Amino acid sequence: MSKKLFRTIVIATFLATTFFIVIASPTSGAVAASTLSMRGADVSSLQRAEDLGQKFFNASGGQQDPLDILKGIGVNYIRLRIWNNPASGYNNEAKVLAFSNLSSPGLNIDETPKL
Repeated sequence: MSKKLFRTIVIATFLATTFFIVIASPTSGAVAASTLSMRGADVSSLQRAEDLGQKFFNASGGQQDPLDILKGIGVNYIRLRIWNNPASGYNNEAKVLAFSNLSSPGLNIDETPKL
């Protein structure tokens, strides 16, 4: 598998599984953000994506930290999954705990074990 294809697959997987936003009403995002007390995103793949050189851009096209982008759109919870003996070496307990200590202030963390 070529490096470019692998990177594309990693990015697609990251985008598909990471940036889910919980919206409880069909109203606009701004209104929904003001009515919800918990808006979350699964950022378990973020550390690996960044290590592979992935860059993240905000809505106006400027490069920005992905956690800051999420905070800017109203996310206040992130989920970090802990895997038992992950094949990639990512998402093990040590790496997830290290990442949780580096994550952006103002975000609550849900560390979910995955067996």
